[in-house]
Amino acid sequence: MRLFALSLVQDRLDFYERIQNGEHIRNIKDAEGNKMTDLYLFQKLDNLYPGFRLLYENTSGFIHFSNEHIKFNTDRIDDGNEFMMRIRLAETTEFSISKKVDYAFNMFIVSEELFKLLNGYKLSMIELMKQFD
Repeated sequence: MRLFALSLVQDRLDFYERIQNGEHIRNIKDAEGNKMTDLYLFQKLDNLYPGFRLLYENTSGFIHFSNEHIKFNTDRIDDGNEFMMRIRLAETTEFSISKKVDYAFNMFIVSEELFKLLNGYKLSMIELMKQFD
């Protein structure tokens, strides 16, 4: 999503320099004057690629610390006398086959769309760099 933000600004070189200097994308405005928060970016992407919102919601929990991490990494133990919880690192072998297929499919779709975006940016960056020759 943050790479997609590059296509929304009026001055790509300025955007690149600001990011390189540590500025957060959420504090930068697009060409229409909108702050490029994650919410704004995924809504824009969902308009271009219907279904992106669902894909984002299904996968972002594994990127940002969330309840998905807690679900996979917590064992509930009830020995009859007391209830305990144990937090650990989960192994992918513990995931159901349907979860594995779902995550693999979502990552395939993300990779496919990312490839399209990157290929377009490659052409844009070539044009941008020609300005400095």
